[in-house]
Amino acid sequence: MTEARRINVSSGRPLEAKAHYSRALRMGDTVLQSGTTAINRKGDIIGEGDVSAQVDAIMDLARESMGLAEGHFEDVVRARLYVTEPTLLQDAGRAFARYFTDVRPVLSLVAISRLARPTQLIEIELEAVDGASKSAERYLKPDTQLDTFGASDAVRIGDRVLVSGQPSGRAASAEGEIRGVLRGVRELLEHLGATWDDLVYTKTFLPSMAEVETVNGATIMVELIDGNVVLNGTAIVAAVDLEADNGVVHVIDAVILPPAE
Repeated sequence: MTEARRINVSSGRPLEAKAHYSRALRMGDTVLQSGTTAINRKGDIIGEGDVSAQVDAIMDLARESMGLAEGHFEDVVRARLYVTEPTLLQDAGRAFARYFTDVRPVLSLVAISRLARPTQLIEIELEAVDGASKSAERYLKPDTQLDTFGASDAVRIGDRVLVSGQPSGRAASAEGEIRGVLRGVRELLEHLGATWDDLVYTKTFLPSMAEVETVNGATIMVELIDGNVVLNGTAIVAAVDLEADNGVVHVIDAVILPPAE
């Protein structure tokens, strides 16, 4: 058996040596870019407060490190974007599209509560496969929003089928949401010639925050921080009128926030 070619790439950031990981890695025909934020080699954050500028900085870093592993942006087949503010997801997706509109990898846009530093707004992972720009088959659903972000709902490269992150939508229960997601995954697999029995890997993200609308029509951010339900980042829910056995506040009819400092 021929041994797969391996190339490990360091960007020079101190954390890589301390945590023993590579910024980019080639294994065989695949090049992986570690989760990358907009930090230069001195440890300074690039583009504070501007998610689009941070995407640009990350892409510059990724293009360099993936290139050292002999990978190319036009061969990227999968991307994951971890964004610290749900309100920034659209801007992050559009900034991503500037680089990948003609490439159209599968894409997962994930809202998270925070990164290592408060002013870090986004982290991006990339995966490329040699020759994907010419040989990959891409599929976009007719009603997909991913077209706006320069992505595909599913990509087939050789004997591999990759599927974009599927939103849960609205359902009466968590089980219903999961069933809906899996149904969407099955349909995408089948469209590109795979079956449910071929599935070998899934990745599930359970949100710790959500933007919800009160019965009065106001929009608030509900977040789980250190075991507490926190509203708009400041008010801790001490008690609710309607108890729930799954940790979710189902009804909020009024919120009293702490006075502004």
